Amino acid sequence: MHAIKHILVIFLFACIFGIPKFGYGQLYKSMSIEYQVTQRGGIVYLSNSFIGCGSNPLTSGGTCQTAVNQMPPSSIGAYNNNNFPSGVPIDIDGDPTTVMSSSDSLSLPACSEISFAGLYWMSYSSILNPLNDSVAKFKFDNGVYQIIKADTVSIVNFGPPNTVLYSCFKNLTTEFQTAGINTRFTFADAKYIPNPGLTNDAGGWTVIIVYKNNFEKTRHLTVFDGWASITAALPILDVPVTGFQTQSTGNFDVEFGMVTFDGDRGAIGDGAEIKGQGSATFTPLFDAIHDANNVFNSTISNNGVLTPFRIPSLNNTLGHDASIFRPNNSTFQYLANNTSSLTVRVNTGGENYNIYAMSTVIDAFEPKGFISLSYRDVNGGAVNAGDIIEYKIKTFNMGEDQSANTYVVDTINPKLNYIPNSTKITFGSNLGPKTDVLADDQVDYNAISKQLKIRIGAGANAFIGGLINASPTGADSTIITYSVTVSNNCIELHCDSVVRSEAFLYETGAISTHTFVSSSSQSYPSLIPGICSLNSNQTILVATASCLLPSAINTSPICEGGNFNLDVNNLHPAILFNWTGPNAFTSSIQNPSFISTSTVTSGTYTLIVSSPGVACTYSSVTTATVNPLPVVNYSYTPACLNMPTDFTDLSTVSSGTINTWAWDFNNDGIVDNSTQNPSFSYTSFGASIATLTVTTLATCTNTISLPIVINANPVPNFSVVNTCINTQPNVFDATASVISVGTNTAYAWAFGDGSNASGVNVNHSYGLPTVYNVSLSVTSDRGCVTTISKPIEIYPKPSVSINNSVSCFNKITNFSVTTLPGSGSVTSWNWDFNSFIATIEATGQTTNFVFPAAGSQTIALITETNFGCRDTIKKVLYVDYVPSPLFTVDNPAGCPSHCVTFTDFTLPIPAPGFNADWKWVFGDGSEIHSSSGNPQAHCYNNLSSSALQSYDVKLVVTTSRGCKDSLIKNNYITVYPKPNADFDVNPNPTNVLTPLVNFTNLSTDFNKWWWSFGDGSNRDSINLNPTHFYNGDNAGYYTSALVVQNSYGCLDTAIRVIEVQPEFTFYIPNSFTPENGDGINDVFTGMGIGIEKYEMWIFDRWGAMIYYTDDIRKGWNGKVQGKPNEVKIDVYVWKVNLVDVFAKKHNYIGHVTVIR
Repeated sequence: MHAIKHILVIFLFACIFGIPKFGYGQLYKSMSIEYQVTQRGGIVYLSNSFIGCGSNPLTSGGTCQTAVNQMPPSSIGAYNNNNFPSGVPIDIDGDPTTVMSSSDSLSLPACSEISFAGLYWMSYSSILNPLNDSVAKFKFDNGVYQIIKADTVSIVNFGPPNTVLYSCFKNLTTEFQTAGINTRFTFADAKYIPNPGLTNDAGGWTVIIVYKNNFEKTRHLTVFDGWASITAALPILDVPVTGFQTQSTGNFDVEFGMVTFDGDRGAIGDGAEIKGQGSATFTPLFDAIHDANNVFNSTISNNGVLTPFRIPSLNNTLGHDASIFRPNNSTFQYLANNTSSLTVRVNTGGENYNIYAMSTVIDAFEPKGFISLSYRDVNGGAVNAGDIIEYKIKTFNMGEDQSANTYVVDTINPKLNYIPNSTKITFGSNLGPKTDVLADDQVDYNAISKQLKIRIGAGANAFIGGLINASPTGADSTIITYSVTVSNNCIELHCDSVVRSEAFLYETGAISTHTFVSSSSQSYPSLIPGICSLNSNQTILVATASCLLPSAINTSPICEGGNFNLDVNNLHPAILFNWTGPNAFTSSIQNPSFISTSTVTSGTYTLIVSSPGVACTYSSVTTATVNPLPVVNYSYTPACLNMPTDFTDLSTVSSGTINTWAWDFNNDGIVDNSTQNPSFSYTSFGASIATLTVTTLATCTNTISLPIVINANPVPNFSVVNTCINTQPNVFDATASVISVGTNTAYAWAFGDGSNASGVNVNHSYGLPTVYNVSLSVTSDRGCVTTISKPIEIYPKPSVSINNSVSCFNKITNFSVTTLPGSGSVTSWNWDFNSFIATIEATGQTTNFVFPAAGSQTIALITETNFGCRDTIKKVLYVDYVPSPLFTVDNPAGCPSHCVTFTDFTLPIPAPGFNADWKWVFGDGSEIHSSSGNPQAHCYNNLSSSALQSYDVKLVVTTSRGCKDSLIKNNYITVYPKPNADFDVNPNPTNVLTPLVNFTNLSTDFNKWWWSFGDGSNRDSINLNPTHFYNGDNAGYYTSALVVQNSYGCLDTAIRVIEVQPEFTFYIPNSFTPENGDGINDVFTGMGIGIEKYEMWIFDRWGAMIYYTDDIRKGWNGKVQGKPNEVKIDVYVWKVNLVDVFAKKHNYIGHVTVIR
């Protein structure tokens, strides 16, 4: 059998909202149900005192601290709250804005959900303004305090005048659901006024939590509240409790809880007893910390254990009880099977206390069915109108009892259409497909109500449901599938595209016979670790993008006098139509008609569509167009035989545009042209009829026909003669023009260059040579015009330019001719170089001529083209003088590098010309230009050490007009050879300790030499290979040189750098004889070479410094530095720090002996 857990919580509480209720006697308000539910889960509560013997009794010291820590509960009167004459508000939150605060923590099992949370509190206040007692504060965790006002408040006057006992209730279900199943609750600032003259002040609060947890047992959970008072004068009180139901057979567990006000710890004889319905005796309640004769002993506990999370956690609350009892009900001594009421008897040994709330938790041996609903779009992808949806229903029983007469009801959503006979049981009892026929198998479908009923479980048939076994994992489950199609009514779907489905599971407890209904909208337990519950996927969002709503259309546009209809596309079943339009038009049919229309029927027509049972309507508009007929007319130019007659359309339309024209020019019924303004040539005299038919963009058509007369045309004629551009004007004559019928009355000339003239005979000159089209238009007296055109070519004259080279006196001048753009083709060139046109000295496009005299000369050129066009041009030349170059040099021979200066002696030429450029060619591959003649310097070299080198020099002088002449002097410059100086040095580098260096002469082609050693010593011209000693005290770099000379007196020098490197040595003596009169060894100091920095210290044997110097030349003279007295004969310590020439530091320490 399954155990049942029952909790009875008793609180002192009475309330009538907004109106204080005063009472007397023992039962001020009967216990009534505040909240009741049968579900998996339980009841817990949070509780604490807010009136004590100190603001934090746990740290207040003295009797107060001893009393609140007392445990286990004792009957010693010193621990009663009556021993503390006036209560003190407890305040533990450290918040300066509160004067009273205490807390407790909620910690529910995982996967729990809070169903109900009721806050109760009770204390003393004043009768003067009792409604103020309903205000308090609370907060969760470290949040901000919220001010609350009780939903109900009750007041009873127990003591001195103007002092009352009050209790309050506040429903905090929503707040606790938001805070969660693990949170700390702090209660603060409840109303409290000390009770003068009494010694039993107290105050406390309790939150009753009803929670759901699908992984716990099914239980009847009930919360009661009321107000019952026990006094010494009336020590026994029976409190009836109803509203619950125990199971019909089998063992079950129960829990009772009671919360009271002003239960003293040391007062014995108070207790609580339970008598169930039908029982003859009362059975006392007790547990580990509650004796049967001291149940109300100022404790807050659960099953005999103090609750652990209270702040402050008082063992003795001094007048506030909130305890849950879990008695042993294995022999049904508290509650029996199939009972629905009990009586709580409370008594006292002399103290007063009050009960103001209770709760019960009783195990329920019931089935617990769950149902889930999911779907699958058979078509795949998003759900669209017309798709097939397969629903899957799964049921299972996770309760304690079998589920009997079990069946499922699913009412098909109006937006879905059930597919007949599609229901199947795919798992569990009664497998296989089912029909929809009533009473033939486990499935019925009512097409009117759209209700699908499936009887499931073992033994289910066409009339009743079967049994489903209980299992913690729901193993005895049933899976049902059925199919529907999504509605094609787009009005319905656009109005609401969400399809909500909900299935219900109906079951009856096999033992309890209680009936239960579960919905697929409720969550169901998850067997997946870490996931508490799952939810059905029972809402479908239908995609409506492709579901087109009905919309208005019409068969227009039409033309005046035609017919059109209104109509609707995207039709769906069961659509209602409502048309409105111009001229107060209305209609409720699908497709109204309009006959022999005029333009006034044009306009916008509105269609409103609706569907029965659908709240939404949708409107659309369509515009009907009745287009006007065009008004046809045209004009035309005179009709001349075989000449184009121009027709001009003059048709109009009141609205719209004409876009088509059909012309029949000769009344033969054939369209001759379809342009708007055409031309037509008639081929015979006489009369005809021309017809025009026009059509608008709206395809509306109209026609007109007019008579036409055809006339004869003039026959123009004239002659032309081609001429040269420079032999105009041209004469044009039209007397040859004739006409067969009528008279030619006008002659119009167009010469092709933009010029025009009129008349039979005209003259005209052209400005440019080219071919022109000359046209003659002759007009008759009937207005007929004929035009002819003839070409005339105007030949260009020759156009050339003369090119010539520089003209220099007594030199050949070359001439050529360039034909310029626009010129005719030149075939003849005649030259006159003497300025007399009649004298021809040369012919041809190129020629030359030597002018016998300098100065200004005029030449002429006569040219002729292939068409005989001639022209003459002249050109003035200046024949320039030719210079006579002349120059000398200052020193024609020398050693390399031999630099010389050239001097120009060229004479100036007569003005206006002048010598403008001197080009010097030096013979060694280099040349320069100069704008002045002299002086001009240049240096020559000779790379040979033994042979002479000669150079030719050339001077070219050019005038400002380009005439030039030159002078060459051969072997004019001579450069002697140069000796080669070279020597070797060994050793190099050397050092100051071995400064002797050997020099070896390696020079060639020389007969004299001179040595220089770079240290200031005398030059040596005797020793061919000398040796030189460098001063050992002077390390450094020395530049040595060797100068050699050959027989031509030419010199060469070789240079080498000698490096004499420094060396470092340091010496210092170990004794000296200061002032002994011999003048020897009187000063103690170091010595050496290569020393850059130097410091020396002298110390006596006790470490006292007696001398210091930083100059190696200033040694120690045997005296204490700065004093005249001499030191005694002894051994002294010296220390030397120095830096050598290589920047390396050295440190030395030693001893020196002073000897006298």
